[in-house]
Amino acid sequence: MTGTVLAVIGILLALGVPLFVEWSRRPKLMVERGDDANQRDVDPPWRIVHVKIANLPLRGLLGRWLLRNPATACRVAITFKSTSDGSEVQMAGRWSGSPEPLSLVPLPPRVPIAYAKVHPQAGIPDIQWYFDHTKLPETLRTDLSADFDGEVVAVAIKRKGDNSSFGFTSESMRSPTSALLNLSFPTRNIS
Repeated sequence: MTGTVLAVIGILLALGVPLFVEWSRRPKLMVERGDDANQRDVDPPWRIVHVKIANLPLRGLLGRWLLRNPATACRVAITFKSTSDGSEVQMAGRWSGSPEPLSLVPLPPRVPIAYAKVHPQAGIPDIQWYFDHTKLPETLRTDLSADFDGEVVAVAIKRKGDNSSFGFTSESMRSPTSALLNLSFPTRNIS
């Protein structure tokens, strides 16, 4: 009888301890308001609001012996909800630490090479920024290691004097004006 009880306790410990350890190591995400990116030297001044997301490390006795697992392939879905009528606007969040979905593309020279003797810019190609949709997936996912610093997500942009603010996503870089998601409800929290 005693041997059976000890065997059952041994089996429960053999199953329970690894389950507890793995449960403790799961990613634990904390979401808080991040530092704003303010641009005051342009007219009109503007502000980009950020949200910081961190994978908290283990603390206490467990933190001395175990490491928290990284949160892999994290995506952010942002929902803006109007306080006046309850309407909602949704968008995918853009991790600010990821590369911008832009590529430099050479264009044909403005001045043909035939004019090389009379024009110093002859034959030199122009270079232009181009929205590269193949880089969009890189901006939508990231891995979060266990630390208190975390990563930030650009959420919205607001210009001084505007009554509206605009949601900021990777698609916003396609065109500075047309791809911004208009948040037409009041935005007093970020002004």
